[in-house]
Amino acid sequence: MTPSDVKAIFEKADAKRREADEARDEMAAVLLQTMRNLLPEGKVLDRNRRPVPGERIPEYLLRVKTMAGNDRGTHLFRIVSVVRVEVDPTRPELSTWIADAVPLSAKTGNDMKASTHSRSSDTVRLHGDVGYLGLDEPIEASRDRLVSLVAENA
Repeated sequence: MTPSDVKAIFEKADAKRREADEARDEMAAVLLQTMRNLLPEGKVLDRNRRPVPGERIPEYLLRVKTMAGNDRGTHLFRIVSVVRVEVDPTRPELSTWIADAVPLSAKTGNDMKASTHSRSSDTVRLHGDVGYLGLDEPIEASRDRLVSLVAENA
């Protein structure tokens, strides 16, 4: 193998990586817009909400976790903004949305401080999965639900 052959392989790999980065960025932009439409500023999330008969909890609210800040044990949050979406191109339904939210008191509905000993802030950082993939579910079914969710809300 000559040095020019090796150089051609490296250049081809670099070009493919750039294409993949552009596709990932496009996917992230579409999913971010979708999540901003689904979780607008001021929307109140209840992490303990249980479905009533005939109603389904949206997939993007099934797994929501507090990742930064002190949520003070509450399950109510008011969305401030959806910050970004961390995209998984191989499994887009497992991509993660990240939002800043204000914890709310379950008794009074008032805002609570989210400060910790090392962080002074009024908001917590929530993470949630964009979609849901069941253990015995075919990937195509989950992907189809995600495609229709994005098509309706982008």
